[in-house]
Amino acid sequence: MGSYFQSVAFPTVTAAEAKDLASKLLEGLVARGILLGAENPDELAPGYPPGPRAHELTEPGFEHTRELLANGVVFETERNVFHAGGNGLELTCRACGLEHSPDSAIGDLVQQWFDGDDDVLLTCRFCGHRERLVAWDGPWPWAFGHLGVTFLGWPRLRPELVRIMEGLVGHPARVVLGTV
Repeated sequence: MGSYFQSVAFPTVTAAEAKDLASKLLEGLVARGILLGAENPDELAPGYPPGPRAHELTEPGFEHTRELLANGVVFETERNVFHAGGNGLELTCRACGLEHSPDSAIGDLVQQWFDGDDDVLLTCRFCGHRERLVAWDGPWPWAFGHLGVTFLGWPRLRPELVRIMEGLVGHPARVVLGTV
Protein backbone atom coordinates (compact mmCIF):
# COMPACT_ATOMS: atom_id res chain seq x y z
CA MET A 1 0.00 0.00 0.00
CA GLY A 2 1.39 3.41 -0.98
CA SER A 3 1.34 6.68 0.89
CA TYR A 4 -1.78 8.78 0.63
CA PHE A 5 -1.88 12.57 0.41
CA GLN A 6 -4.32 15.37 -0.37
CA SER A 7 -3.51 18.84 -1.63
CA VAL A 8 -5.83 21.77 -1.20
CA ALA A 9 -4.71 24.26 -3.84
CA PHE A 10 -5.88 27.81 -4.48
CA PRO A 11 -5.48 28.34 -8.25
CA THR A 12 -6.58 31.99 -8.25
CA VAL A 13 -4.02 33.14 -5.66
CA THR A 14 -1.29 35.20 -7.30
CA ALA A 15 2.44 34.83 -6.68
CA ALA A 16 2.40 38.18 -4.86
CA GLU A 17 -0.34 37.03 -2.45
CA ALA A 18 0.83 33.47 -1.77
CA LYS A 19 3.17 33.92 1.21
CA ASP A 20 0.90 36.31 3.12
CA LEU A 21 -2.16 34.14 2.56
CA ALA A 22 -0.22 31.01 3.58
CA SER A 23 0.68 32.72 6.88
CA LYS A 24 -2.94 33.74 7.43
CA LEU A 25 -4.10 30.20 6.63
CA LEU A 26 -1.57 28.62 8.98
CA GLU A 27 -2.54 31.00 11.80
CA GLY A 28 -6.23 30.18 11.30
CA LEU A 29 -5.68 26.42 11.28
CA VAL A 30 -3.51 26.61 14.40
CA ALA A 31 -6.07 28.84 16.18
CA ARG A 32 -8.80 26.24 15.44
CA GLY A 33 -6.66 23.37 16.78
CA ILE A 34 -6.40 21.69 13.38
CA LEU A 35 -2.60 22.04 13.25
CA LEU A 36 0.11 22.50 15.84
CA GLY A 37 2.03 25.76 15.50
CA ALA A 38 5.56 24.37 15.27
CA GLU A 39 6.86 22.65 12.16
CA ASN A 40 8.33 19.19 12.69
CA PRO A 41 12.15 19.52 12.59
CA ASP A 42 12.61 15.94 11.29
CA GLU A 43 13.31 15.98 7.52
CA LEU A 44 11.70 12.53 7.22
CA ALA A 45 8.45 13.89 8.67
CA PRO A 46 7.97 17.30 7.03
CA GLY A 47 5.30 19.84 7.84
CA TYR A 48 3.08 20.86 10.69
CA PRO A 49 1.71 18.02 12.85
CA PRO A 50 -2.04 17.56 13.30
CA GLY A 51 -3.61 19.44 16.17
CA PRO A 52 -6.00 18.16 18.82
CA ARG A 53 -9.10 18.96 16.74
CA ALA A 54 -7.85 17.64 13.38
CA HIS A 55 -9.97 14.49 13.67
CA GLU A 56 -13.15 16.59 13.77
CA LEU A 57 -12.65 17.73 10.17
CA THR A 58 -11.57 14.48 8.53
CA GLU A 59 -13.35 11.26 7.74
CA PRO A 60 -13.19 8.58 10.48
CA GLY A 61 -9.94 6.76 11.08
CA PHE A 62 -7.70 9.65 12.07
CA GLU A 63 -6.24 8.23 15.26
CA HIS A 64 -4.03 5.62 13.59
CA THR A 65 -2.52 8.32 11.36
CA ARG A 66 -1.22 10.19 14.41
CA GLU A 67 1.28 7.36 14.80
CA LEU A 68 2.58 7.68 11.23
CA LEU A 69 5.94 9.31 10.71
CA ALA A 70 4.70 11.30 7.71
CA ASN A 71 1.43 12.91 8.80
CA GLY A 72 2.41 16.55 8.52
CA VAL A 73 0.91 19.40 6.56
CA VAL A 74 3.18 21.14 4.07
CA PHE A 75 2.55 24.66 2.72
CA GLU A 76 3.68 25.48 -0.83
CA THR A 77 3.99 29.14 -1.83
CA GLU A 78 5.74 28.93 -5.19
CA ARG A 79 4.42 28.15 -8.66
CA ASN A 80 3.53 24.47 -8.41
CA VAL A 81 1.64 21.63 -10.04
CA PHE A 82 -0.41 19.85 -7.39
CA HIS A 83 -0.66 16.42 -9.00
CA ALA A 84 -2.30 13.14 -8.01
CA GLY A 85 0.90 11.08 -7.97
CA GLY A 86 0.14 7.44 -8.73
CA ASN A 87 -3.50 8.29 -9.42
CA GLY A 88 -2.49 9.92 -12.70
CA LEU A 89 -4.64 12.54 -14.39
CA GLU A 90 -8.24 11.86 -15.42
CA LEU A 91 -10.25 14.77 -16.81
CA THR A 92 -13.77 15.42 -18.06
CA CYS A 93 -14.35 17.55 -21.16
CA ARG A 94 -16.90 20.31 -20.53
CA ALA A 95 -17.99 20.18 -24.18
CA CYS A 96 -18.56 16.46 -24.83
CA GLY A 97 -18.68 15.16 -21.24
CA LEU A 98 -16.25 12.32 -21.88
CA GLU A 99 -13.61 11.39 -19.32
CA HIS A 100 -10.11 10.79 -20.53
CA SER A 101 -6.46 10.75 -19.61
CA PRO A 102 -4.53 13.26 -21.70
CA ASP A 103 -1.98 11.90 -24.15
CA SER A 104 1.78 12.19 -23.79
CA ALA A 105 1.73 15.85 -24.88
CA ILE A 106 0.44 16.76 -21.40
CA GLY A 107 4.01 16.86 -20.11
CA ASP A 108 4.95 19.60 -22.58
CA LEU A 109 1.80 21.58 -21.74
CA VAL A 110 2.46 21.34 -18.00
CA GLN A 111 6.04 22.49 -18.61
CA GLN A 112 4.77 25.48 -20.62
CA TRP A 113 2.49 26.42 -17.72
CA PHE A 114 5.30 25.91 -15.22
CA ASP A 115 7.52 28.16 -17.34
CA GLY A 116 4.96 30.98 -17.01
CA ASP A 117 2.31 30.51 -19.72
CA ASP A 118 -0.92 30.72 -17.70
CA ASP A 119 -3.02 30.48 -20.87
CA VAL A 120 -1.68 27.20 -22.29
CA LEU A 121 -4.54 25.19 -23.84
CA LEU A 122 -5.38 21.49 -23.58
CA THR A 123 -7.41 19.94 -26.39
CA CYS A 124 -9.96 17.18 -25.81
CA ARG A 125 -8.81 14.18 -27.80
CA PHE A 126 -12.43 13.19 -28.52
CA CYS A 127 -14.17 16.37 -29.65
CA GLY A 128 -11.35 18.89 -30.13
CA HIS A 129 -12.63 21.32 -27.48
CA ARG A 130 -9.80 23.59 -26.30
CA GLU A 131 -9.68 25.01 -22.80
CA ARG A 132 -7.04 26.50 -20.52
CA LEU A 133 -5.07 23.69 -18.89
CA VAL A 134 -5.73 25.13 -15.43
CA ALA A 135 -9.53 25.05 -15.95
CA TRP A 136 -9.89 21.33 -16.66
CA ASP A 137 -11.55 19.24 -13.94
CA GLY A 138 -12.54 15.61 -13.56
CA PRO A 139 -12.38 12.58 -11.29
CA TRP A 140 -8.58 12.86 -10.85
CA PRO A 141 -7.75 16.50 -11.58
CA TRP A 142 -4.55 18.35 -10.95
CA ALA A 143 -4.34 21.93 -9.70
CA PHE A 144 -1.98 24.67 -10.78
CA GLY A 145 -1.09 27.63 -8.63
CA HIS A 146 1.10 29.50 -6.19
CA LEU A 147 -0.54 28.39 -2.94
CA GLY A 148 -1.36 24.88 -1.84
CA VAL A 149 -1.44 22.85 1.35
CA THR A 150 -0.61 19.14 1.24
CA PHE A 151 -1.90 16.84 3.99
CA LEU A 152 0.35 13.79 4.20
CA GLY A 153 -1.26 10.54 5.40
CA TRP A 154 -4.44 12.19 6.70
CA PRO A 155 -7.85 10.56 6.22
CA ARG A 156 -10.01 12.27 3.59
CA LEU A 157 -10.70 15.89 4.47
CA ARG A 158 -14.30 16.80 5.12
CA PRO A 159 -15.81 19.55 2.97
CA GLU A 160 -16.13 21.72 6.11
CA LEU A 161 -12.34 21.90 6.41
CA VAL A 162 -11.99 22.94 2.78
CA ARG A 163 -14.64 25.65 3.31
CA ILE A 164 -12.79 26.90 6.41
CA MET A 165 -9.60 27.09 4.36
CA GLU A 166 -11.37 28.95 1.53
CA GLY A 167 -12.75 31.42 4.05
CA LEU A 168 -9.32 32.08 5.54
CA VAL A 169 -7.69 32.53 2.13
CA GLY A 170 -10.59 34.30 0.40
CA HIS A 171 -10.17 32.21 -2.77
CA PRO A 172 -11.79 29.00 -4.07
CA ALA A 173 -9.94 25.75 -3.53
CA ARG A 174 -9.41 22.62 -5.58
CA VAL A 175 -8.73 19.33 -3.78
CA VAL A 176 -6.32 16.89 -5.41
CA LEU A 177 -6.20 13.33 -4.04
CA GLY A 178 -3.00 11.42 -4.54
CA THR A 179 -0.96 8.34 -3.83
CA VAL A 180 2.75 7.66 -4.03
